[in-house]
Amino acid sequence: MISTDALSASELSYRRLFEAAQDGILILDVEEGRVTDVNPFLCKLLGFSPSEMVGRTVGELSPFRDIVSNQAMLERLQEHGYVRYEDLPLETRDGRKIAVEFVSNVYQAGEKNVIQCNIRDITERKKSEERLSNDATEIRLAARILKTHAEDLEQKVVVRTLELQSTINELEAFSYTVSHDLRAPLRAMQGYTHALLEDFAEKWGAEERDLLARINKAAERLDILIQDLLTYSKVSKRRQAIVPVNLDHLVQDILTQYPTFQDAKLSFEVVRPLEPVLGNESGLTQVISNLLTNAVKFISPDRLQKIKIWTEVKEFTVRLWIEDNGIGIDSENHLRIFKMFEQVDGKRFEGTGMGLAIAAKGVEGMQGSIGLESNLGSGTKVWIELLKPKKI
Repeated sequence: MISTDALSASELSYRRLFEAAQDGILILDVEEGRVTDVNPFLCKLLGFSPSEMVGRTVGELSPFRDIVSNQAMLERLQEHGYVRYEDLPLETRDGRKIAVEFVSNVYQAGEKNVIQCNIRDITERKKSEERLSNDATEIRLAARILKTHAEDLEQKVVVRTLELQSTINELEAFSYTVSHDLRAPLRAMQGYTHALLEDFAEKWGAEERDLLARINKAAERLDILIQDLLTYSKVSKRRQAIVPVNLDHLVQDILTQYPTFQDAKLSFEVVRPLEPVLGNESGLTQVISNLLTNAVKFISPDRLQKIKIWTEVKEFTVRLWIEDNGIGIDSENHLRIFKMFEQVDGKRFEGTGMGLAIAAKGVEGMQGSIGLESNLGSGTKVWIELLKPKKI
């Protein structure tokens, strides 16, 4: 038998829990469902004082009027001893709508049965669930929109690819026309002017011979321009195999084999060894030859021509430098000079303005970059930067 002191201690402990609980608690009598006790948390949650709730049935309390028939609830409690509502809407005294989890149990208190109702506020949880549900709906909607856009984009890519292929085919046809149909009459023009100059030069005066020479020179220049355009077109379309290239050997071969670079007035300084790069040997041959031709070309006649070549190793790349002591390029023209038909000084130096454009396009095809450092009158340092081969 439990002692009076133990019973008093137990009741005191329960009372402390009842008062401090962070869930609402209602105590009802079993027969009529009248409130016999209510804890502070529920009073605060609903906005009623204990005196306004004690002595009334649950159905008489405005927050619980919407509960399924209170009599039916009492009958279920009496039969099963347990009732639960997962999501019960309540309205507080000040008109706020809240959602609660409502659990009722019948238990024995002393010599009689009572009903304890535990009421947990789940309003914020419900709002979070609704937000998540809304977010999920928005995500699904966004996914459908993205899928639609992706399908549209894929269709556009297909159409543009076909258009691009058509353009490429037209350019190839144009290149063939330029190569054969345009150059043929140019070569004929050059042949006729040569023949006239050789066979009839003595019959004409200086003015006539000068005009024929100019015609011949213009035809030669136009032929060179056409060749440069064809080269640019080929470089643009070329798929270059990227492999390790020995720059040391390549530059040496270029300097040895190209007659342009054998002039006694030229002084080449190659800081060896030149580091290897990832590139295409034939493409690099063309790029470096164009850059060296430019370096040799744009030097004042009164200067000893000096060309310096070296490499600079970076973390993932190698930069090849070609420095000359030529006329230099104004800073505002540094970017322009790599475009088609742009020249450093077209009045003093003949050219088509395609050399650096071809070099830039070739470097681009090898996943590299190109640039320069220069000031007017103080020479030019052109560089190309390519990936560094992995060490085995």
